[in-house]
Amino acid sequence: MQACVLYHPGNRNVEKLAKIIAERCGVKATDISQKHPVPDAQLLFIGLSVQHGRQDLVMMDYLDKLPTNFVRGAALFSSHHKGEDRTEQVVNLLNHKGIDVFPDTYVFKESGFGIFKNKIDASDAEEATAFADTVIEAVISK
Repeated sequence: MQACVLYHPGNRNVEKLAKIIAERCGVKATDISQKHPVPDAQLLFIGLSVQHGRQDLVMMDYLDKLPTNFVRGAALFSSHHKGEDRTEQVVNLLNHKGIDVFPDTYVFKESGFGIFKNKIDASDAEEATAFADTVIEAVISK
């Protein structure tokens, strides 16, 4: 199963989660703000930065234009200061494009501000890795 991990670097925790999930999948995380080839993967892991209750517009635009030739599914992960899943817009966009979205989203709960913000630790990395394993197994078994 070919996987691709996409993120927009608006949030360091999302970037770190992207790298953890990518390592688990045996690929490199793709920063969509940098020039890169169009993802040719069956499974997309998409890192979302939610700010002020809204999705990252750069990622929304990227996903709207993304060709979906081989994509069988997508899984979302994000970081939110209250640990809330605010990915509904992205789910709707992907579903509209005919991409099945894994029903669970991994959300890292940030608390604090600036330098006092929570950082990804070993237990968070284990949770993100377990999330990736669960998604991969679900997609393979379809």
